[in-house]
Amino acid sequence: MAAELILTLDELLAADEEEMLIDSDDEEEICVIAATSIFMRRDLNRNYRFCDVIVPTYSIDEFKSHLQMTRGTLDILCREVAATGIIPQGNRFGRPPIPVQCQVLAFVWFMSNSEVMRSVSDRFDVTLSSLFRIIQRVTNACISMRQQYIKWPTGTSI
Repeated sequence: MAAELILTLDELLAADEEEMLIDSDDEEEICVIAATSIFMRRDLNRNYRFCDVIVPTYSIDEFKSHLQMTRGTLDILCREVAATGIIPQGNRFGRPPIPVQCQVLAFVWFMSNSEVMRSVSDRFDVTLSSLFRIIQRVTNACISMRQQYIKWPTGTSI
């Protein structure tokens, strides 16, 4: 019985090898398709230009209810974060860079609302990985400014 099983396996392997023979042209096409699929990006449906088009139309109350701060405070925060130099101003390759104002706005939106990263990335038209980097960078920029803005009480002053 073992001999019969070995013969059957050998027959199956031989049949598979004949079916799997690929022309060199087909092999090159498969390699090109595989290489292309690695470098292609998916275009996902997202809010287009939320920072530039939608946010400026918010009323004062609506802006403050979404972001927990006024426009003036957000502008100051954008300038201060940009001055730290932690957020890069350009990209070496790929898509155009995300403006600092949009990065800070996405960070503040994420911190002040109970939304998951996926919905924030859709709202601000950035990938999840970009939003993760935005949150890290702006957090690090805020931490670097802590000495200027956080004052701990001393023993004599309460």
